[in-house]
Amino acid sequence: MVDEILFSRTSSVAETIERFIRKNKSLFDAALYRFNNQRLARVLGEARKRGIRIRLVLDRTRYGESKATQELLEATGLPFRLVHGRQGPGSKMHHKFALLDEEVVLTGSYNWTLASEEQNCTSKSTRQNSKRSGRQARKLSRPSLHPPPFQGAMVTAVGFLSSGLRITRARL
Repeated sequence: MVDEILFSRTSSVAETIERFIRKNKSLFDAALYRFNNQRLARVLGEARKRGIRIRLVLDRTRYGESKATQELLEATGLPFRLVHGRQGPGSKMHHKFALLDEEVVLTGSYNWTLASEEQNCTSKSTRQNSKRSGRQARKLSRPSLHPPPFQGAMVTAVGFLSSGLRITRARL
């Protein structure tokens, strides 16, 4: 297993995420509180054209407030669904993680925005080749957790514990 922790003040987190997406072979799942980084959207669009299955879950309120996010997702055609937090409307789906090819987990305080890249002090940690991450990613990718095409009220919450990932399913 290879672990890496990045801090936005010392290195480009977007550059590292881009590097992982370019190596991506089959599946990219992400839950993102905020997403309007054109660079990351572009590389995800390129991955989709290479045949990578992209699935994004975004915070419904933040999406509604961000014209930039709406335009970016419309322009790229990336598939996504919108959810609220556990308390319904007004609560946040505040996750910031991605699972790539059942082998790599990216998580941290980093929002996928230009502000996170250029202004904020944020972090991103990476866990590669973790058997536990792979098993949990397979659970997350089961068709029953993702009603086609991202419609329905099933929400999957992923908790990152010291012992690995914990997957929780719930209906809103």
